[in-house]
Amino acid sequence: MPCHHFVVNFIEQQASGREQAILREFPADPLYVDLVAGLAATAMEGMDGSVIPTLALAGSQGTGKSTLAQALQHLLREQYGRQATILSLDDFYLTRAERHRLAEQVHPLLRTRGVPGTHDVTRLHDALLALQRGESADLPVFDKSRDDRAEATRFVVSTDVIICEGWCWGARPEPEESLRLPINDLEVFEDVDGHWRRYVNHQLSGYQPLFSQDLLVYLRVPSMEQVFAWRWQQEQDLKKATGSTSTMDKGQVTQFIQFYERLTRWMLLDMPARSDLIASLDDQHRVVKVERGTDSGSIQ
Repeated sequence: MPCHHFVVNFIEQQASGREQAILREFPADPLYVDLVAGLAATAMEGMDGSVIPTLALAGSQGTGKSTLAQALQHLLREQYGRQATILSLDDFYLTRAERHRLAEQVHPLLRTRGVPGTHDVTRLHDALLALQRGESADLPVFDKSRDDRAEATRFVVSTDVIICEGWCWGARPEPEESLRLPINDLEVFEDVDGHWRRYVNHQLSGYQPLFSQDLLVYLRVPSMEQVFAWRWQQEQDLKKATGSTSTMDKGQVTQFIQFYERLTRWMLLDMPARSDLIASLDDQHRVVKVERGTDSGSIQ
């Protein structure tokens, strides 16, 4: 994938009154609004007519990646008249049937969506390349309430900015020795020989060509316990919004988070130094600090 290097620094700026008004439907804490304004200005600075800026948002379940992507997309449209396309890793999950075949052929735990190895990486890579070249792309849509890909797709003719977002976006494989011991009940009882976690770690190597964006923002959670609390809230909101009877109960959410726990903990250690920006969140989803990844020096 071509990697563009025109974005050198995040543009630090306070949101104007107009920008605050445009973002009134999004989280209102000052650092959050300033972050969105700065990301929009950075994307605009990168537009030189020959390349399309690509930004990436990473962070564990419940950190608000999708909301931040939507806020940025909204501000770019309303303030600058630019069209941003959001590429969500979640929309590229393999279908339920494909994951069931993977579970039969490789490991039963791969029936559950989420970890590297359960996405259609080739389709995502092709869509990203097409959009970067200024071409159209037909994007899948994943229906989480049905745990399957929707029949409808999202057709994008062209775009001015690409916003990539995903819970493990930018993550790199763990050192092999760290996979030896299980870290939770799921790994103790359902991955006794470590085959699943080694497969997932190996699959993550194939994701690396996707992670060549111009600016990477890592949303840092305060704790793993908070990840569970936020993911449980997401499930309740999903049930309320869709009326679905197939959403997870609290115990199922607890088990579901264990699929993500190993990589989430690894990213908490590894991502801060490798990201362009780290936005630290408190337990109320508020952005309490924004730092540069290269030297962890506060910029807000």
